[in-house]
Amino acid sequence: MKTFWCLIVLSITGTTVALADSNASFYAGASVVSGDLHNAYEGATQRPTISVNTKSTGFKVFGGYTFNRYVGVELGYVDGLTARYDENDPNITLTSHSKSNVSATNISVLGQLPLGPRTSLFAKTGYAYWKTNDKFAGTFQSQSISGAVNNHEGDFSYGIGIRTQVRGHVELRGEYEIVKMREGVELRMLSAGGGWHF
Repeated sequence: MKTFWCLIVLSITGTTVALADSNASFYAGASVVSGDLHNAYEGATQRPTISVNTKSTGFKVFGGYTFNRYVGVELGYVDGLTARYDENDPNITLTSHSKSNVSATNISVLGQLPLGPRTSLFAKTGYAYWKTNDKFAGTFQSQSISGAVNNHEGDFSYGIGIRTQVRGHVELRGEYEIVKMREGVELRMLSAGGGWHF
């Protein structure tokens, strides 16, 4: 929560410094996301009865405001990412299939380094509120088992990327982001997409 209030203070400071900048603009867009729930099942892959897949493809929508060519703020929402955990252990007659659905809402401050009149590198840091919906089903000793668990929390996030305005108000961007989740687990995302400057 301290990180969140620090972001608010930084945003207000940036606004005060740059309100009159001619490069200021609102923007919105969407991206395709390749995600990895890194270390979600740490240690499980060493067991031959377990199959794990923490990588998936989802989407991101975002919107923000650039105060000038150097400072901006952004709000993003990521969804559609999943992680799977399957176990088939004949020694204890256990078969189970688990799936985690992951989403995150992220507010960030952007620092930009112009490479030319239309292209900039950027780094971002912020606060992300993430949610997971875990469901499992299977059989244990010939008995059906199933259940669901929901988790949600907020933590630190950061990333780097490149953006370029290719024609008029159209922007293309690519970025790499990390959202800290529970201890040792990170949501790592590589995305590519586009946006529109108003």
